[in-house]
Amino acid sequence: MLIASSFFVLLFASQAAFGQKPSKHYVSYPKDSTILYFIYKFGNWKNKASHATLTYDLTYETSNDSLTFNFTYADKNSIETDSLAIRANDHMIAAKTGRLFVDIKKNKFQYRYTARFPFREFEAFFIDHPYPVEMVLVTHSRQPVIMTIARNKWDKQRGIIHKILTLIKMNSTPGS
Repeated sequence: MLIASSFFVLLFASQAAFGQKPSKHYVSYPKDSTILYFIYKFGNWKNKASHATLTYDLTYETSNDSLTFNFTYADKNSIETDSLAIRANDHMIAAKTGRLFVDIKKNKFQYRYTARFPFREFEAFFIDHPYPVEMVLVTHSRQPVIMTIARNKWDKQRGIIHKILTLIKMNSTPGS
C-alpha cells in the first residue's frame, strides 16, 4: 500500500512539474500546401482598477511569417484601442489592433480585437521573458490600460504556448 501511495504522489508531482499537455490547447489542419494552427483561449488577465478582463487565442498559418492574436477585452467603460503591447522588464512587442465587433454581456462591453505579431518576435517573447509581464492596451485617447496576470498563471500559459510554438517552428522548418 505504501508503494502504491508513493507511486501516485510521484505521478501527480511529475504532472504538476511538467504542466498540461500542449495537445489539449491547440488543433492543426492541413490547408493547401500549409498547416493552420489554432491555439485555444487563454485568460486570467485583469486590470485591477477597472476590473476589466482579457482573454486571447492565437492563429498561425505556416505559409505566413506572422501570428494572429485575437483577444476579447471586457470592461464597464467604453473605449477604443489603437494598439496592443506585451512587455516584460525592458522588452516589448507591439502591434496595431483592429476591432472585429463589440457586444454587451453582464453590464460590460465585450470588445473583440485582432492584432498581428511577427512569429519570431512573439516566439522569442514566450521563450525569453519570465514574470512579471503586462499586456498594455493603448486607447485612441492614448490612455494605457494595463492588464496583469498572476505569476503562476503566466508560468503555465508561457510554458504551454512555448511548447506549441516550438512544435510549429519544428514542423515549419524543412528537414528538422
